[in-house]
Amino acid sequence: LPHIEVDARRHGGAPHALHGEASGQVYVEWFVIRISDGSLELALATFFRVLAVALPSVVLFVTVDPTDLADGLAQIVRLPARFVLGALAGLRMVGLFLDDWRALELARRARGVADRGRIRRFLGMAFALLVLSIRRGSKLATAMEARGFGAPVPRTWARESVFGAREWMLVAIGAAISAIAVSAAVVFGTWNFILGPS
Repeated sequence: LPHIEVDARRHGGAPHALHGEASGQVYVEWFVIRISDGSLELALATFFRVLAVALPSVVLFVTVDPTDLADGLAQIVRLPARFVLGALAGLRMVGLFLDDWRALELARRARGVADRGRIRRFLGMAFALLVLSIRRGSKLATAMEARGFGAPVPRTWARESVFGAREWMLVAIGAAISAIAVSAAVVFGTWNFILGPS
């Protein structure tokens, strides 16, 4: 869409529908809110931009096994093993947070204090979860140090991680999609040249 501003990439779609570019027919105008054809087009374009970034991220984190990801980061990208293993341990604990939250909620219901104000209940449960997470993290760190995860020696890995044909194919598909999108934007005159005139 030729008249969409560059700063639309920074925000979500809903605010642009209310305060976006005023062009075309105006549907609603009240105080500082103005909904028009231009603002709706800007909101729709921003929504699809955010979706294009968020959807692959969700698919990545849902489908990729954390252990495989850690193996790849350590063996292929050559990140420090201490950092990779710490991140893997933290990622594994994220799933436990949800279980702990449910357990805290059931415990409060069993004691008969679950219905005493939503804000007060949330703050109490959040503090309890924080304390529980700190305790579990301290125990996990001690256990990992005792097992030699932080030793300053070259590590060996149980599973070899390789960057094969499937990975190169995925990189090629991503590069092709990016090239097609940029080429289409340049051809239709909607590409914003940052380093030079449009």
